[in-house]
Amino acid sequence: MNKKLAALTAVAVLGVPFLGGCFGGGDNTDGTTSAKQQETTTAGNDEPGHVTDEGGLRKTVVYVDNDFNVSDESGTFEYTIKSIRLEKISASTEVAARTYGIEEGQEAALLTLNLSAKNTGYESVNCYISRAKLTTEQGGTAEPNSMVGTYIDGHFVSSQEKEGSNVYVFKNTKAEDIKNLTLEISAPKDNDFKPVGDEVEFEFSIYK
Repeated sequence: MNKKLAALTAVAVLGVPFLGGCFGGGDNTDGTTSAKQQETTTAGNDEPGHVTDEGGLRKTVVYVDNDFNVSDESGTFEYTIKSIRLEKISASTEVAARTYGIEEGQEAALLTLNLSAKNTGYESVNCYISRAKLTTEQGGTAEPNSMVGTYIDGHFVSSQEKEGSNVYVFKNTKAEDIKNLTLEISAPKDNDFKPVGDEVEFEFSIYK
């Protein structure tokens, strides 16, 4: 089966905190959060080095690109990688370790891709982007973690677009070592499960 190659290079953009106080220079004493404060929090959460520790899982941001937005197509399908988030993780509870498929105390790499797929044709087509495999340049391969991602149903009627997120866990891998990746999306199929396009490969790089 032929494969299409989309060579994509992403450059990390560091989040920049918004500066500014409340109106009149005073404190916000009514207990509400201003829009600027919310923006500052969001930007801070995307900064490399930002740490969260919730539900027995510790995450440290390594790389974020919320505006990746690079597309390719196969048959009547358009695919877009909308954003990328790379974190290093470790679990401190059995539940968190089981959810992410790692051992307690083990460091691993967590990569989240926000994706969209659209059927631009007039016929219903099946495309299972939520099954797309991700491979690193070191040879590590991961399937989407269905317990934490946002599933994209594979049946698309005419002109239908769907979005979701694929979450990948690379065991025994340092997130900082991940630079070049390949996302493999199987060929779309018609209702008789005959291919109506080619398998697509997204190759993209992360430079820090």
